[in-house]
Amino acid sequence: TPLFIHLVGEYFRRTGDRELLLTTFPAVERAIDWMRNNEGHPGGPFLAYSKQSSTGLVNQGWKDSNDAIFHADGSAARPPVALCEVQGYAFAAYESAAMIADVLGRHDIARDCARRAERLREAFDEAFWCSDLATFAIALDGEGKACRVRSSNAGHCLWSGIVDPKRVAGVTRTLMSSAGFSGWGIRTIAEGEPRYNPLAYHNGSVWPHDCSLIAAGFSRYGE
Repeated sequence: TPLFIHLVGEYFRRTGDRELLLTTFPAVERAIDWMRNNEGHPGGPFLAYSKQSSTGLVNQGWKDSNDAIFHADGSAARPPVALCEVQGYAFAAYESAAMIADVLGRHDIARDCARRAERLREAFDEAFWCSDLATFAIALDGEGKACRVRSSNAGHCLWSGIVDPKRVAGVTRTLMSSAGFSGWGIRTIAEGEPRYNPLAYHNGSVWPHDCSLIAAGFSRYGE
C-alpha cells in the first residue's frame, strides 16, 4: 500500500500527468486512510504485521520466509513485527501523498501527511538506530524490542529517504563491510549473524532487486 502511493507520486514527478493524479486520487486517498488506521505499535507510530490465520505467512515483508526476522541471539521476532524498511516505505508514501494532495488542492490532506512523515522519521531514528552496529535494526518485535541484526533491509531505508543524514555514513560502511558485501552484492544478512548462511533464501544470499534499491539509496545520499 505505501509503495502504491509512492509510485503514483514518482510517476507524476517524472511526467507532470495531472490527469492520472485525478484518476488515481480516490485510490490514493483510501490507501492513505489504510496507513493512518494501521499505524501503531508498542515501539511507536509504525506499520506492523502479524499472522491472521493458521495458514498465513509468519513474515510478511519482502523477506517472507519463516526464519527471516530474528533477534541477535537467533530467536524469532514475536509479532506484531515492524520492519525497518516498511517504515521507510511509509515515509516515502506520506511525502508523495503530501505532494499529490497539494497539487490537487487538498491542502488539509497535504499538511496531515507531511506532519505524519516528519513524526515517523523522528520516531524511526529513535527506535531503530543501533549505534554499536552502525545500522538500523532489521525490525521491532511485538514488545517494541529491536532485532539488532545487520541486514540489507537498512539499505531500503536509504532508498526511501527516511534516514537522517548523520546516519548515512555508518549505514553505508556497514553494508559495504566485508561482512555485508560479498563481492557480488550486498548479503541479505551480514556474515557472522546467528542465522547467516550464504545459501539461505533471505539469510545471506544476494538478491538483485535488493541491491538495486540499496544502490539507489546510496546515490540518493551522494554515496
